[in-house]
Order: sequence, then structure tokens, then C-alpha cells
Amino acid sequence: MKMNKKIAGLALVTLLAPTILTAQQAVAETSTTAESTQQTAPTVDSSTIESLPLESTTVESTAASTSDTVISSESTTSESTVEESASSETSTSTTETTSSSEEKKESKATKVSVPVHFIDESGAPISSTTLTGEVGKTASISIPKGYAVSIISAPGFDTYAIAGVIYLSGLLSDSMPAITVTLYATSSPGADINLVDQDGLPVLGVQGTFYVGNINDSFTFTAPEVRGYRLVGNPTTRVTLTDKLQTIDVVYERITTKLTIICLDTSGNNLMDENQVFEGKFGETGTFTPAWFPGMELISVNGAPVPDPITVEFTDTDQTMTLVYKEIAEETLVPTNPIPAPSTITPAAPVVEPLNAVLPPVTQKKKSTLPATGEKTNGITLSVLGMTVIAGVYFTKKKRENELKS
Repeated sequence: MKMNKKIAGLALVTLLAPTILTAQQAVAETSTTAESTQQTAPTVDSSTIESLPLESTTVESTAASTSDTVISSESTTSESTVEESASSETSTSTTETTSSSEEKKESKATKVSVPVHFIDESGAPISSTTLTGEVGKTASISIPKGYAVSIISAPGFDTYAIAGVIYLSGLLSDSMPAITVTLYATSSPGADINLVDQDGLPVLGVQGTFYVGNINDSFTFTAPEVRGYRLVGNPTTRVTLTDKLQTIDVVYERITTKLTIICLDTSGNNLMDENQVFEGKFGETGTFTPAWFPGMELISVNGAPVPDPITVEFTDTDQTMTLVYKEIAEETLVPTNPIPAPSTITPAAPVVEPLNAVLPPVTQKKKSTLPATGEKTNGITLSVLGMTVIAGVYFTKKKRENELKS
């Protein structure tokens, strides 16, 4: 009987052993969870955590949920910000693209192409081309070689020449009609008059001229007076056209002028025994370094604050530059050799305009069939006929008076 009880007890222990083991593991896990919760949340009482493990789990879950919610909110806000930023950038990009597109359209809208038709004096076509450019700007195109211009249909258009090539030039406008240019043939390639100085550089701000016509046509060029220059040689040049292009230089010399430097103290006393005088040719420029005096500093140039740098330009008249200095209260550096240094000028590179910076006009002998020349000829003919009639009447009247007296 006792043996049976022992066997039954052993069987019972064997059956309950897994359950007890599972309970021990659950208790150990609960203890571990409580310790972990105590470390992450020190404000919660440990005994409460041990007695209410389910509540501890709820707290952790809630904290995690809150954390997730915050992260989710931040993520949503960040994503929203990114989307808004991207949307803003896209909008800005779209605006810039639209603006750029509009600017391009406006730029394209300013372009204009004008048909140009060259015809002879009988109206027969010679050639056609297109004058292209921007509205409101000057555009040029060359005319066919071997011709001169008689009539231009476009108001304000004129001609100039470079190296024997005649160009049609004028201001373009929107919706400009086709231009018709009447030409007449010439047998001479022409003669180019250039105004240059003795160094071979173009005279600044003036133009020569280009003569066009037939072989043996003659012209007289009168050299103009030019500010800052003096003509060398004859004021008139006789030009006779040949079968070759001629280039004739009319030479000028640039006049020399003086620049006097006066150095004064604040009391008006001259700081130099003699004023410095510089000479230069018209149009020459340079950088001016003022005189230096120990213990003094420059405070004005010609009554104005000291510019940096100080530049000078020689004109067509003599000039004076007045420098005023004041004493320095304390010198931070005393030179070992306190000797005044005079002013100097460092010449700048000469200003050189291209030979045709001012475009030379075209002078030509038009045929008598042209309206302008025809009108002039008719006027002269009428004047001669009128004088002849008056003279005839006068002499007839005089003759009758003499006969009556006799």
C-alpha cells in the first residue's frame, strides 16, 4: 500500500515538474522586467512594479506608443516640410523657367528681318538679301560690288564705306517694310581718305570720306579742323579716280600742352622752389603720383578730396593741378633720408580707335538722270534763260531810246 502511495506521489511530481518550471521562469522574467523598468523609469516605485507587473507592461507599451507617436509626428512634419519645400522649389523653378521663357520670347520678339532689294535705275532687279538685327538698333549690309547708291526707300538709312566696300546702314523698327535700293554701275573701285596722326593712328573723333564713281572722276577733299590736332601739309587734296582702289592719308599732328603742378601747405605757402611742369600730347593719359614731403600728407587735389588713383589727361589747353598738404601731428615712421620726392606721371597705353571707328560717308558723283541732279541742272538752265531774256529786253529798250533821241 505504502509502495503504491510512493509511486503515485512520484508520478504526481513528474507531472507537475514542467508546470513548476514554467512558473519559475515566469517569475524570473517578471523580476527581470521590473528591474529593467526601474532603470528606465526611476520615478516609479519598485514595489509597485513587482506587485503590478501588468501595469508595468502597460506603462512601457504606452511610453513606446507615445515615442512612436512623437516620431511619427516628427516624421510627418518633416515629410510635410520636405514636401512643402519641394513644392516651393518646384514653384520657384517653374516661375524662373516661365520668366526665362518670357525673357527668351521677348528677346526673340526684338529680332527683325527686313528684305532688301537692289535694283538698277531702270527698275530691273540686281540682287536681294535680308537685313537682320534687333529692333531699335542699327544694322548694316554691304551693297553689290561695282555699284553706287542712288536712292534708298527707307527713311534714315545712309551709306558708309570700309576698305572700299560700301555698306547700307540704318535703324531697324518693328514691322519694317522691305527696303528697295536703287543702284547705278561704277567703273572705279573708289578712293578712301583717312585722317591719321604722325604715328599713323586714326585722328580721334572725326571721319574721312570715301569717293566712288567712274574712272577719271575728280573730287576735292578739304581737311576739317580737328580739336587737339594741327594739320600737316595742304588743307585740300585733289582726288582723281582710277581703275584701282586708292587709299590717301591726310596727316595731322597732335598738339602738345603743359600740366603745371603747384604744391601748397594749408597756409598757402609753396612747398617747392619751382613748380613742376609736365608736357604731353593731346589725348595722352597717365597715373599721377603726387610729390612727397616729410612730416606732411596730401589732403586735396584742386580743392577736392584726393582720388585713388589720381589720373591725368592732356587736352588741347594747358592745365594746372594744385596739391594741398597738411602737417602730420605724429609720425609713426621717420624716413632715414627725409628728402622730398617730386611728382611723377606714369603714362597709360595710348587710346587707339579703330581706323573706321567713326564711319566715313560715301561721296559720289551721281548721274544726271538722278532726280536730285536733274533738279539742279534744270534750275541752272532756267536761271540762264531768265538772265538771257532780261538782257534781251534791256538792250531792245536801250536801242529804241537811242533811235528816238537821234
